[in-house]
Parts: sequence; C-alpha cells; structure tokens
Amino acid sequence: MSDDIKKYEQVHDKKKPFGRPPKYGDEILIQSREYLEGGWKEVGQAIPSIVGLALYLGVVSSTVNKWKTENCKQDFSDICESILDMQHSCLLNNGLTGVFVAPITKMIMTKHGYSDKVDTNHLNDGKPFDNQPMSLDTSKLSTEQLKALKEALNTDENQPT
Repeated sequence: MSDDIKKYEQVHDKKKPFGRPPKYGDEILIQSREYLEGGWKEVGQAIPSIVGLALYLGVVSSTVNKWKTENCKQDFSDICESILDMQHSCLLNNGLTGVFVAPITKMIMTKHGYSDKVDTNHLNDGKPFDNQPMSLDTSKLSTEQLKALKEALNTDENQPT
C-alpha cells in the first residue's frame, strides 16, 4: 500500500475504495476544498497536485481530469486551478529558498510554462545569416584608410592561432 494512501487513512480513519469512481456531488467538492486548504499537507505530500487530489478523493487522476473539464462542474474546475496555482507558488518559494532540490523543481516548473531554453538564432534584418564571407567595398576608402586596413589585416594574419 502506498505511503499516500496510508497517510490518508490515518488522517481520515477510513479506507477509500478504489475502482468505480464515486458519483460527483457536494461531498467531492467539500473534500476537494479540504485538500486545497491543507489536506495535501496532512497526508504528507510535498506539494499539492491533481494526482494528490485524486488519491485524496479515492479516484483515479483521469476521473479528476474529466470532472475538471465538464462545464457543469465549474466549482471543481476552479479548485483544480487553485491547486495548480498553489503548486506553482510552493515550487517557486521552496525552490528559491533551497528547500526543494533545484533539478526536480526545474523539471516540475516546466508544467507551469518555465524553460531554460536559450534562443541562439541570430538574425540579420529578420533573416538568418548565410555564413558567406563578408565583402568590403574599398573603392570609397581614402589612402590612409586603405593603409590602416592593410596593416590590420596583416597583423591579424601574423597572430598565432
């Protein structure tokens, strides 16, 4: 038996049957609010989650996901959204203070739109560079500028690579 289920049973002094989901109703909403308002801590979860809510309610997560998308269950959907917001906040605060391990926090934060992707696409007037050698029109350079350019190019060629 999982630790989450054992802790749930200790807190609620009863077993929740798994299998056919209970009918959605006021009791589900009450228990969902309990979970949101701290029930997730009582059963020993590090962060609130939809999976944690499912275990708390004694249903599978696919049932919770189905319920939260049904138009007639807007209150339940709002609770689920609040659970995700609380998860987001817990991850930010505990990740920044070092309570949570950074790589795990970073991984879960991707579910909240964060990424560490670096965009290295350099553009020239909105178009990618073509990696062709640059050409220089020297016809408009003065004699002094040409001498300076020639000296700079010769200096660069003599530098060790």
